[in-house]
Amino acid sequence: MTVSENLVNRLRDHQVCSIIHNYCRNDWVCEEAANYIENVEKDKKFIIEERDRTFAHMLNRATKAEENLDESITALIRANSWLVGSISLLKNGGKQNAPSDKMFEQMLIDYENGLEYISNMIRSLENSKKDAFL
Repeated sequence: MTVSENLVNRLRDHQVCSIIHNYCRNDWVCEEAANYIENVEKDKKFIIEERDRTFAHMLNRATKAEENLDESITALIRANSWLVGSISLLKNGGKQNAPSDKMFEQMLIDYENGLEYISNMIRSLENSKKDAFL
C-alpha cells in the first residue's frame, strides 16, 4: 500500500479522522481530501505514462535518423567512387581510352545508375527531414 493509498483510507475512516469530523461536523471534508489525493495519483500515473510514450517515440525517431545518416554516408561513398571512375576515364581520353566500347557503355550505365541512386537518396533524406517535424 502506497503512502497515498494509506492516507486516503485514513481520511475515509471516521474514527481516525474524528478530529476533523468534530471540528467541521462535515464528512465531505475528508471525502473531498481523499478524492483529491486519488485524482493526483491518477494524474501522476498519466504523466508518467505520457513521458514513457514520448521517450519511446523520440528514441524511435533518433534511431531512424541514425539509419538515414548511415544510408547517406553509404550513398556519398558510392557517389565518390563513381565520380573518381568517371573523372579518371575522362582525363585519359574518354571513350578512346576505354578498354572496349562495351566497357565504356557499362561504365556509362553505372554512372547513370549512380546518379539515380544519389537522386533517390536525396529525395528520401528530404522526406525524412520533413517527417522529423511531424
